[in-house]
Amino acid sequence: MKKLIPVSAAIRTMLWVAAFFVGGAIESVRAAELSFNSTNSLGTNTSYIIAANDLIRFEVYKEPDLTIETRVDQDGTVSLPLVKTVRVEGRSISDAREAVRVLYEKDFLVAAHVNIVLVQSSRTNSAPVMAKPKMRFTILGQVKKPGNHEIPENESMTIVQAIATAEGFTGIAKQNSVTVLRSSNGKTEKFELDVKQMMTDSNAKPFVIKPNDIIEVRQTVF
Repeated sequence: MKKLIPVSAAIRTMLWVAAFFVGGAIESVRAAELSFNSTNSLGTNTSYIIAANDLIRFEVYKEPDLTIETRVDQDGTVSLPLVKTVRVEGRSISDAREAVRVLYEKDFLVAAHVNIVLVQSSRTNSAPVMAKPKMRFTILGQVKKPGNHEIPENESMTIVQAIATAEGFTGIAKQNSVTVLRSSNGKTEKFELDVKQMMTDSNAKPFVIKPNDIIEVRQTVF
């Protein structure tokens, strides 16, 4: 049987030091990327909707040749190095940044860290247009697709529709005792609902979900 040769203390020390410096380098890169992505000369919210004639600077981390400052054309597009024409009008800064990132990574870069800076808004004399925040609720437990889900804009959603959005109950869901937690003005309300009855009884009063509600579907106890 072969004997295992123990790693010497010196080698262990060298490995530890190497790991320390590599870890520090990675954290430095992450910090630099975060600083890069947060740069914005006007402090613009990333939900700002880009318009024609906006003056915008496009930057790609560690790719200075791809940095360009340009105005959005009347047709809503900008011309960028390598990827050429991109439509940005009507998109939020966040959405436009993601679209440009995808284009650069498709054919040119392995990992493109894109930043978009609003240098000058064409809406100098009017309030900037912001994307409306999306209304969401959270559903946990015994549904087929737990997690965060959106409430359609300008529409109401009942608890039955919310369950359907999560692709329905699992086979072991306790359908007659579903909990909804709702926070408002620092207080939390708790509702216990018989969703099974609501699904089968057309005369049952519907329960309307509100943004930020948390729905909990427990498991049936056998």
